[in-house]
Amino acid sequence: MSLENRLHEMTGKKYLYMNEEHLVKEVKIVDKTMLIITDQKQIVVPISEKAEFFENFIDMSDSSTAVVNHEEEGTEKILKTYKSTTFGIKSVLLDALDKLAEDPNYIKQAQAINQTTKVLLDVFKTELQIAKSIKK
Repeated sequence: MSLENRLHEMTGKKYLYMNEEHLVKEVKIVDKTMLIITDQKQIVVPISEKAEFFENFIDMSDSSTAVVNHEEEGTEKILKTYKSTTFGIKSVLLDALDKLAEDPNYIKQAQAINQTTKVLLDVFKTELQIAKSIKK
C-alpha cells in the first residue's frame, strides 16, 4: 500500500497518539513531510520518520485495539503495550509487503521480520494469559 493511500485511509478514523484520542480530519503530503490534521491539533511528521509515527499512531477502530476497562494496573499496561505493538507490527508487515513487491531481493529480510513477528505474538499471548490468570 502506498503512503498516500495509507494516509487517505486514516481520514475519518479515531487514533490514539501521545495518550490523546484524535479524529483524523485531513491528511496531506507536503514536500517531504506528512501533515495529519486532527480534531486536537496538526501533526507534522517527516516522511523519513513514517515507520516510527505509524507505530505510535494507534487505530482505535481496529478490533485488536478496542479499549478494555480493567481495574488492575498491570493488565491495563499489558493491553496498552499490546495495542501499540500490534499496530507497529502491522505497519512493519505492510511496509515489508510493499518492499517485496518492489524488490524480490528483500525476501531474506521479510523472512526475518516474519520470524520476529511470530515470537512477539507468542510473547503477547503469554502475557495476556498471565494477566487473565491474575485477574481471576
